Amino acid sequence: MTKEKEETGSHTDDVTYNVFKVGEKEFLLPVDTVREIIEISRIFPIPMAPDYIFGAVPLHGGRVIPAIDLSKIHPTGEPLYSSAKLVVVSAGKENIGFLSETIPYLVSFSPDIPVDGLINVDEFFETYRVKGPWHGRT
Repeated sequence: MTKEKEETGSHTDDVTYNVFKVGEKEFLLPVDTVREIIEISRIFPIPMAPDYIFGAVPLHGGRVIPAIDLSKIHPTGEPLYSSAKLVVVSAGKENIGFLSETIPYLVSFSPDIPVDGLINVDEFFETYRVKGPWHGRT
């Protein structure tokens, strides 16, 4: 390690995460999975959707993605979404959004430090993906 890195304490191999809050719990997303963080202007209910899908949020370009309420999956306490943000992530070719009570911020940790509240986006998507009645039909 160079003298400059020793003095500043910076580590080039640190892992950076976006941290966001739901209820009393903080969740972390690897920074490379986050596409954007947006203000929510409108959210539309999705009939017969699981309770963890808060609704659908229109994005620029005419796309619509599901907004996930993690308080319905993990015990977080009651969230206050009055000024909610949507953390849009990529899961393969799909996008989903996680509701956040606050503006997410960045943190970096050494890769050998265990991280509580980490969301593996691909695993989350596969576990909680909603398959409609059309799934598997041609």
